[in-house]
Amino acid sequence: MRANQLGAHPFCQWPGCPRLAVDVDHIVGLTSGGEKYDPANLQSLCKPHHDAKTRAEAQAARHCDDDPAPF
Repeated sequence: MRANQLGAHPFCQWPGCPRLAVDVDHIVGLTSGGEKYDPANLQSLCKPHHDAKTRAEAQAARHCDDDPAPF
């Protein structure tokens, strides 16, 4: 899966990024219901963009945990 994705998309798919990709990212995270083996849910990213996306998703999840449950 990883090798196929990076072979098909060797450059970072973050808009405007010219770097080589080293990570395969799930566009919709698995904990958010994303499909693990669906090629349409994969993107090749360089390490800085993968790390930034992962941090942003973790921060967003923490903010959701702080919100009271709707009644």
